[in-house]
Amino acid sequence: PLRVDDAPLPEPVPMPPQIPPNNASDRPSDAAATALSDWLSQHSSVWQDFQPLSIGVVSEVYRLLEIHGMQETWSKRVVHKTLFWHTTRTQYVENIQQGTHRFSLNGQIAGEISTAQREYAENQLKLKNHHRKGKK
Repeated sequence: PLRVDDAPLPEPVPMPPQIPPNNASDRPSDAAATALSDWLSQHSSVWQDFQPLSIGVVSEVYRLLEIHGMQETWSKRVVHKTLFWHTTRTQYVENIQQGTHRFSLNGQIAGEISTAQREYAENQLKLKNHHRKGKK
């Protein structure tokens, strides 16, 4: 009879590559979102310059990833986290407040920024400033 000790060992399965977190408290999706943002900056000056993005830009992000064969690289969660982080950055919110147009990732005008959207951005900036003052 075949003993357990005599059984051939299975080949080791290689671990998938992992993006190292910036620090111990980071989640893997945080590091992946940062990597995706960096990638988008290389492929879109609109993204890189924090210009106001078109409404529904998420579909453009997915299309861009597909064109470059990168659709399997980042999960839906990471794509949405990246968009959230990007669109809540102070520089982006300031550009919404001061801008008049939204842009597609390829730089084409893709709509106007409404008065209500500019007012919302202004309120977000006030909240950010209020929270900063509270942390000092």
